[in-house]
Amino acid sequence: MKAFWFVARYYLKYFCVITAGLGLFFVGIDVLKLASELPDSANLLILFILYDFAYALGFILPISILLSEVMVLSVLLRNNEFAALLSLGHSKRQIALPIFVCAALLLTAFVALNATPFAYSKEEVDRIINKNFTNKSKQEILVKHQNNYIYFDKVYPFTKRAEGIRIYTLNNNTLTRLVQATNAIFVNNEWQLLEVVLFDFNEGAKLGDIAYSQTKLPRLEILKGFKPKILDIIYEKSDSVSILDAFSSLLFLQNQNIDSTKIRGILYSLVFFPFFCFPMLVILLRFMPLTVRYGELSWFVFASILMSLMAWGVFFALSRFAMSGFIHPEWAFVLPMFLWFLLGFVVALRLNRYEG
Repeated sequence: MKAFWFVARYYLKYFCVITAGLGLFFVGIDVLKLASELPDSANLLILFILYDFAYALGFILPISILLSEVMVLSVLLRNNEFAALLSLGHSKRQIALPIFVCAALLLTAFVALNATPFAYSKEEVDRIINKNFTNKSKQEILVKHQNNYIYFDKVYPFTKRAEGIRIYTLNNNTLTRLVQATNAIFVNNEWQLLEVVLFDFNEGAKLGDIAYSQTKLPRLEILKGFKPKILDIIYEKSDSVSILDAFSSLLFLQNQNIDSTKIRGILYSLVFFPFFCFPMLVILLRFMPLTVRYGELSWFVFASILMSLMAWGVFFALSRFAMSGFIHPEWAFVLPMFLWFLLGFVVALRLNRYEG
């Protein structure tokens, strides 16, 4: 147990240092790039730094986890502590256990955070930089919901309102109702249409008959569960979305028999992408030398950092391919991830006390 906490303390110390360093570097670049657009308010500037750091975690956390292991292993080798642990009867698996436990807890916490408003840190950054971000709209959107085809002239996802709504209800490919509304707001998980005009069409009308009846209403509740964020996810190329909203969007698209390729790619990326580093952790441990005498430490560190960055780059690119919808996410991301974990499992089976 003492050996477990000994390695765990090493790992967490280097993880904090590397994460803080990479995060501040990321934020510093953004501050320099957006210096002319930053707000004058000190409070808003602090919020910008915090939100930008939170946004950066999505990129740097897997790298920090891998680089932290490289640093821990290099320090253990340099101080001959790794050989001492082996001589005391600890196997490579036992030495690696605290690293894997810490990495698993960190990654699980990060994925859980992505199911909360933490996932919208990038939107908060944009809102601070672009003072009119709350008025950013999606224009001329047409979507299907059950038997309805809904057209939005403008949708404001951030403020949960819309303008110029027309809802066409079809029955056996025949238009039976048209709903027009000037404005709409999303309240209590449903849209409340304001200044509504209903046109109910007479399907069996003949020449000379009244073709439709018109009704005016001050308010009409409709489209329950049709969240503004669903529109933002479907029509916005950004991956700034929480896991819960992405899952709700997936259920909505599947219920409406609409292609869900893009949203599946986003979900796979949010949930599975950070865990690509687990097989890499095993591979780095498997090929490390037992002592400095049997391998050049600087070469091991250089090769480990290079391999970690390459693995991150490959799976980051695959996640973007999956999210773009250009390639089916199951082929672009899930299959490579499965093969990668299979390789990590095979390598893990060969770990023992004596092989380096």
